[in-house]
Amino acid sequence: LVQSRAASRAPDTRSHGAMTALTRRSASFLAPRAVLSTASRVRLRARASAAAASTSAAPGYLAAAVREDAAGLGDAHELSLLISALGDACKEIGAALEAAPLLGVSGYAGGCNASGDAQKKLDVLADEIMRARLAETGLVRCLASEENDGVVAVTEGAPFVVVFDPLDGSRNVDVSIPVGTIAGVYRAEAGKPLEEQPLRPGRELVCALYVNYSVQTTLCLAPPGAERVDFWTLDRSPGRAWVRTAEDVQCPVRGAIYSLNTARAFDWSEGLRQYIDDVSQGKGQSGKQASLRYVCSLVSDFHRTLLQGGWCGNPRAHLRIVFECAPLAFIAERAGGLATDGTAGGRVLDRLPLHLHDRMELFMGSSEDIQELATYPDVRQPGDKAYSV
Repeated sequence: LVQSRAASRAPDTRSHGAMTALTRRSASFLAPRAVLSTASRVRLRARASAAAASTSAAPGYLAAAVREDAAGLGDAHELSLLISALGDACKEIGAALEAAPLLGVSGYAGGCNASGDAQKKLDVLADEIMRARLAETGLVRCLASEENDGVVAVTEGAPFVVVFDPLDGSRNVDVSIPVGTIAGVYRAEAGKPLEEQPLRPGRELVCALYVNYSVQTTLCLAPPGAERVDFWTLDRSPGRAWVRTAEDVQCPVRGAIYSLNTARAFDWSEGLRQYIDDVSQGKGQSGKQASLRYVCSLVSDFHRTLLQGGWCGNPRAHLRIVFECAPLAFIAERAGGLATDGTAGGRVLDRLPLHLHDRMELFMGSSEDIQELATYPDVRQPGDKAYSV
């Protein structure tokens, strides 16, 4: 399987030495787990891997664009290979999502992730894909995933640390509602223990991306060395290349959409209820009557917010700082938006997680809407109530 996946790559993106190291490093990541039969796993991974054959080394495509953006950095080539590998992983995840119903890979895996969420079979598979693709590069010292308890050592002395949520919104995956992948890249810190490498404020990210798997498969990248956000669309014709379809995406400074689960309104703070009442009636600062739009896939809600304005998030301390909040906040600010915990001084990118799976409140989107939220009494949901659905 490793050999077939390696053979599908463009020949100039990996050295022979790196591919030899791949065989050693990736074997543990590719070991079958109980959630899928061996035969189903092999068929699904082979189909997804073939569909995800990389063209990222071609001029004008993802790796070349990253090298150009990061030209002033000393590690531009390495960053281009790493982001290309993340792009390849997301191609493979997208292909797996498309093929899963045909192979009967649906439903729950029977276990829970480190945060206590019930895992779907595709959660586990997406996590394996991300870890294996990152291990191939030889550029990742350690990685951390929402699906795992702790930090995973990959390549000793490698320059980068990668954090990710492999399948955000997976509760929706069996009913064909859009889902996503979130990832962030840090530079490894010399002398810092592996388990502490991901525990840093999001402002130290080198780059961040998300992929929205929907009518189109869209990769949103805040590239290294450039203060902007670009959209890349997956061309599903043979070759399955990422093609840049929007450059320097800017979130509107004001929108007319808010996005959160209003079924929890009875647990909200008085400040949040008052804000929602005001903007829903056109009594907010903009004078426009706001509407609710809620997918319940954070990536998809945020993708719409970047394009149409408004805000999305969760008023309770539910979303993971390392895997969800920090990477998406990095993208939001690069696109001219804001991301806070709902308070005036609560910038997400300044939050230092103390533990890998720490959570926080999140409000992100149009700058003027987020600033308006902070003028109300505390909009954060009090308490730590959990919900079954």
